[in-house]
Amino acid sequence: MLKRLKQFIKNTFIIPRRKARELENVLDSFGLKGAERAAIKADIKKTQAELGFSPIEFMKHHFMDVPPEIRRTFVSDNERIAITDRLNRSENKEIFDNKALTYKTFRQFYKRDQFYGNPNTSLQSLDEFKAFVAKHPRFIAKPLNSAFGKGVRILELDGTPDAFLTQLQQDYPYGYVLEELIRQCKEMASLHPESVNTLRVLTLRFDDHVQIVHPFLRVGRGKSVVDNGMSGGILCTVDPATGVVKNTADERGIHYVEIPETGVKLVGFQIPRWQEALELAKQLAQVIPSNRWTGWDLALTDDGWIMVEGNARAQFGFQIADRTGFRAEIESYMKELNL
Repeated sequence: MLKRLKQFIKNTFIIPRRKARELENVLDSFGLKGAERAAIKADIKKTQAELGFSPIEFMKHHFMDVPPEIRRTFVSDNERIAITDRLNRSENKEIFDNKALTYKTFRQFYKRDQFYGNPNTSLQSLDEFKAFVAKHPRFIAKPLNSAFGKGVRILELDGTPDAFLTQLQQDYPYGYVLEELIRQCKEMASLHPESVNTLRVLTLRFDDHVQIVHPFLRVGRGKSVVDNGMSGGILCTVDPATGVVKNTADERGIHYVEIPETGVKLVGFQIPRWQEALELAKQLAQVIPSNRWTGWDLALTDDGWIMVEGNARAQFGFQIADRTGFRAEIESYMKELNL
């Protein structure tokens, strides 16, 4: 009885209030006021109820300029999760969500040193940490279970190793990974030197081949050390045949011909060693055959492409930059796979 009452309160009061607050925050962030705000607000509510798109999805897809029949060709984030869960076995999710397990599974493709900080401090190895920082006194730190570039920092050993290790345990109570810094090639660094600008190659594994699906490049902005869109980065869709950037947009759906800070042209940018990137992604896709849909983040060094991480529920972010829905294409893939 108490459980049902709690669920009733949650569904009747807590969730609606949370959604209302989210909607107002999105409208505020886009500076909408007056009659325009009221009209878009009503449209967002209707679209959310009918199609399941969140307020921020509505805005970044510019649905205010898109007729209802075209909106239906897009796939929402909620649908994307349901689709990728059908494509992949549930037990694989932990491999990709936990950076330690990802590294263990794909270690040969990382080509750089790592140190893992376990939430259980008794399992910490001061000697291993000393060995890591002696070799890499400047490194990047990431929460063990995180997304969207949250909590990622470039650090440098300050003070004694044991004191520094204690501080890391306090800063990352749920665990962390320290990585040797990736030194990207000059062509990729020219886009935004503060961040490693990664290529997201989406793969769909069939029984007899691996399909490359809408690859895109991510480029950092400002002083950010990550290229993720949630941190202000720019998403650039890429022609899979040539490796040339086609379209661009940030998480607000704003298009860029060039990078504002540097003036480097994005549209038309040729990604170096393109075929090598695709071959690496196809090779990675075969490591866990039961994971059909994966997004591979790759970085290009002077020695070639390396793996940054994998994503089992990789987003359909290319819809934002291309302003084209993915529904018909993904439905054809699901039909071919009998899913």
